[in-house]
Amino acid sequence: RGMIKTQIASSDSHDGGHEPGFPRTWFQSPTDDPGSLAINDATDSLRKGAAVTSYGPFIRANIGGKTFGEVAPATRGGKATLDLRVSTASWFGVDRIEIYQNGHLVQVKEPKGAPSVIDDFNEKIALDVPKEERDSWIVVIAMGLQTQNLMTPVSLDVPFGEIQLSKV
Repeated sequence: RGMIKTQIASSDSHDGGHEPGFPRTWFQSPTDDPGSLAINDATDSLRKGAAVTSYGPFIRANIGGKTFGEVAPATRGGKATLDLRVSTASWFGVDRIEIYQNGHLVQVKEPKGAPSVIDDFNEKIALDVPKEERDSWIVVIAMGLQTQNLMTPVSLDVPFGEIQLSKV
């Protein structure tokens, strides 16, 4: 319908039991140097929907070279290839990836790599294009559920008021 909704990460805390601050919004930028980033580049990227949110895993995805905030053309009733790469820092990992299409879970992937693996997942995935003439949304969720894949080296399970540099 011509409307691009940009996903934005949010973080807050309503009690002292959980440490706030994990979700981040990553957006496309013409530079890797934060000091050289122009405000207009950031706002233009967010307005175009060229953003991805994360609490740790970094997801790169495209269909036909089109990525977050872009529209990928597809043939009704055909197939579309999702080129998906999920990366993490060397001290945590991803062991479950859920792929949703129009709000429905269509595929689950379970990477088996150790937390030290940087690219937890890197594959091309065939998706069915709906037969109806309408837009489709693709959502990818990557998570670490097993103990060895948790973010415990930086995510402390202590009340917010007890976080101290000595514990970090």
